[in-house]
Amino acid sequence: MKQFYDSGYCAPKLGGLSGMVADFVRLTLAKKSLKAELLELESMLDEAEVRARDAMIQAGVDKITVNGMTVFPRKNTYPKAKDGDQLRAVSALVAAGMLEYVGVGHMRLRSLLNEDPDALPPEVAACFDLTEHYKLSVTRA
Repeated sequence: MKQFYDSGYCAPKLGGLSGMVADFVRLTLAKKSLKAELLELESMLDEAEVRARDAMIQAGVDKITVNGMTVFPRKNTYPKAKDGDQLRAVSALVAAGMLEYVGVGHMRLRSLLNEDPDALPPEVAACFDLTEHYKLSVTRA
């Protein structure tokens, strides 16, 4: 493939190609700059979320509306087989008739626990360690 350089000599031979390539280069550089800016913004957003989330939870605030947006902490509960004993955890779910929660991953079980933290019978709950994580959600007021 021939190499062309944007100089006074080559540009007339290439017609509009030189301008199109210049646009491509300009947009590529802008994209790289925006990606770097986005990474920095995401880092700042993560730090701001931790501060705001912790302050809201500590103050007992369920939701707050700012600039037409409602912000609220959303709790996610993650089940993990206690001591890594998945066989015991699955056996407890089966014995309790909770077959729909047995399978690959814990997505369904996690959804159940997010809706009702006390949904597991005590004998099943004893087989799991439950970890709670909070994340801020934002919706239009």
